[in-house]
Amino acid sequence: MADSYGPGFSWRRFTDWTVQPVSDQGTTHGNAAPDALGNAVWGYEWTHGGGGLFTANPWYTQPRQKLVWDANWYTTGVPGWALADDAGNGVSQDYNPFVDQNQITLNISPNPPIASPDQIPLVRWINPTQQTFQLNIAYISNRLAR
Repeated sequence: MADSYGPGFSWRRFTDWTVQPVSDQGTTHGNAAPDALGNAVWGYEWTHGGGGLFTANPWYTQPRQKLVWDANWYTTGVPGWALADDAGNGVSQDYNPFVDQNQITLNISPNPPIASPDQIPLVRWINPTQQTFQLNIAYISNRLAR
């Protein structure tokens, strides 16, 4: 598999984004999502607690749980990965954190049904090669300048 990733290969979460079928609603099926070569590399998760980057226990080292597929987050028509989906009682109760193709959403309101301030979304890149190699990481915004 490592041979498939030649020099200069780029993982691009935005262009690798896969919309799961509605039948995957409320499940973790498809998480981790595939890259351009079809290998599972994009994990969508959340973690509870922890501190900032330079603390003894930063948030990304805390126990993680996979986000579930939400085909229609807050009835907006936007599909993505969320902590939980509509409770089915006719009231939109989609829970943050939420990750879609374009953004990561964290609502810091402490009031139910919104996520608590310390439930942090994570996008995890999972090395599909099982080998050590040099990797450059860059953030490229797809938003237009205003």
